[in-house]
Amino acid sequence: MENIKLKIGKYYLLSTNFPYWCVNIQRSVTFDSPLVVKFTHGVYCSEGGFGEIVEVGKGGFGKDLQTNTEIEFGPDNVIKEYQFNDKETILNYMDFLPPDKTNKFVVNK
Repeated sequence: MENIKLKIGKYYLLSTNFPYWCVNIQRSVTFDSPLVVKFTHGVYCSEGGFGEIVEVGKGGFGKDLQTNTEIEFGPDNVIKEYQFNDKETILNYMDFLPPDKTNKFVVNK
C-alpha cells in the first residue's frame, strides 16, 4: 500500500486486514467487504483521522450511500483514493418499448 497524504472531503478505499475503531459503537470492528470512507476530519499532530463509511452501490440504482457511521483510520490503511459514485447505473425500464418482431429493443423518443 502506498502512503497517501489524506485530504478532508476525499474518499478512500481502506484495507480490510485491520481492526478500526468505530466511534458510533465505541468498539474495534473488522470488515469483510470493500471498505470506503469519506475523510471528514483529522487529528491534531497526526496524519490520520476519522471518516464516514460509504456503502458501495447501496444507495439505490447502483449509487453509493454515504452513512454517518464513523471510523478512525490512518494513511497506512489506505489502498487508494476512491471516486464516489453518485450516478444511476441502471437504465429506467420505462424508457424502452417491448422488443419488436426483430427482437431488438426500440428506444422510446
